[in-house]
Amino acid sequence: MGRALLIICLGSFIILGIVQHAVNNRSVSVSGGNVETFYANHGQNMAGSALEMAINRMNFDNSWESHSQPWIYSLDEDMDAHVRIDEHDDFPGEVPEGYYRVRSEVQVGDKTLEAFAFLLKNSIELPEIESALGVYGSGSTINFSGAGGDKKMVSGFDTNPDGSDGPAEALPGISSPDDEDDLINISGGSIPYEGDPDYLKRDDLDSEELERIVEEYRGMGRRYESESDFGTPENPAVTIIGEKDGGNNQDVKISGSSAHYGGIIIVEAGSSFTMSGDSVFEGLIIVHGTFEAAAGTPYVYGGVILGDNAKVEIDQPDFDLQGNPTVHYSSQSLQNLQDNITGGGSSGNMVVDRIFY
Repeated sequence: MGRALLIICLGSFIILGIVQHAVNNRSVSVSGGNVETFYANHGQNMAGSALEMAINRMNFDNSWESHSQPWIYSLDEDMDAHVRIDEHDDFPGEVPEGYYRVRSEVQVGDKTLEAFAFLLKNSIELPEIESALGVYGSGSTINFSGAGGDKKMVSGFDTNPDGSDGPAEALPGISSPDDEDDLINISGGSIPYEGDPDYLKRDDLDSEELERIVEEYRGMGRRYESESDFGTPENPAVTIIGEKDGGNNQDVKISGSSAHYGGIIIVEAGSSFTMSGDSVFEGLIIVHGTFEAAAGTPYVYGGVILGDNAKVEIDQPDFDLQGNPTVHYSSQSLQNLQDNITGGGSSGNMVVDRIFY
């Protein structure tokens, strides 16, 4: 009886030991599986985060193409994300023409986790440029003063920023709606604008279409806080001076040869933008308030547009030219703007077509 009981007890201990060993092994297996799953998920999230950071960089820094690849994002002490950008010319069978493929990879153990997206570079829409200086609405004034001799302050002849002749046909120096009279005031000198013709009145200027396009610019631009908010000819941006409703008015002035900017500037109602000295701007200036090219030799290459004050609630926008500045129509500057604009605000010029994780 005692021997049988002993055998039973020993058997029970052996069985319990086997069960406990199995449970322990299962716990180790489950724990290992959880850790592996955690790192896999963490690595995948890192790949996605790096992908988003790279897309943002491509949207707001046109110089990204000159930076060596891969871009390395250290988002974790133990993991790095490597991002590469592929173009159609290098991967014609994998990347559609006109697209970029952005690949983000993270190595976790022997596994490569990736996220990638296809991006299409989207050229912005420019309003129809009818002249070097175009008036789209009523209530505008253009004041010229200090126009000595034959000096031309506004020219519709296509001119490149380096001063050479551009390839496009000449536009009028100034255009305006055909029912606008007495909007040009000249103090001293001869007619200070030129083009083909010098001045053209039109009945097909679409102020509503202009405002639709300007509203898109507002969505992709940033409000001016310092001169660093202006773009450059190589990396143009949209900069907004003031606010659409006329609140928080700003008076912004730039001067000197170091002030060489590019992109789109929107001068809202109640605000002003003044260029003086040797400052240069390449692109498009849309005036809802006051734009002044003051004393010195500031230059604008591209175009200047005065909006419709009735449509956008503008009250007597002024365009003042004093001294010897020149506004040039420049097809080269406008094409560069369309090809390279980055926005600077909530969205850029890269459109995400497809994204995969």
